[in-house]
Amino acid sequence: MGYGCDVTGEGGESLKKVLLVEDDPNVTRGLLKHIPWNELQIEVQDTAANGEEALQKIEAKVPDIVITDVYMPTMDGLELIKRLHAEYPSIHIIIHSGYDDFDNARLAMKFGVRHFFLKPVNVYEFKTVIKEVIQEMGAQEKQKKLQEFYDRQSDQIL
Repeated sequence: MGYGCDVTGEGGESLKKVLLVEDDPNVTRGLLKHIPWNELQIEVQDTAANGEEALQKIEAKVPDIVITDVYMPTMDGLELIKRLHAEYPSIHIIIHSGYDDFDNARLAMKFGVRHFFLKPVNVYEFKTVIKEVIQEMGAQEKQKKLQEFYDRQSDQIL
């Protein structure tokens, strides 16, 4: 179930896809309504109410970014992060939590999480972090292409 953004951005580049994982439907609706997803060149691919549902949706269609709450029923955000780190290391993860808990942040960092939002989210801060994540993704994609080019050139030289 998509949430209505175009498939490509202004320069023809494909939009980054995000999965929102949040057990509070009011928070999910707020994120969908108040974040300028099109402006950020992000497509909300889907939403999930807990980590277990998120994993099922990720298995069906892998997003570029997962924004997850920490405290949720069935499977919490930290368990989801741990599983994503092991099974889908290319997914960029952002925590969106109502609790300023340093221990959770430290554990999440162990599994590659570098970005956190506290609820309620400030739209300006959200946009800034999303732009930073997209820049990181672009840099990683360029590095991967350069490595592939280097590998091809090395094979030809040898």
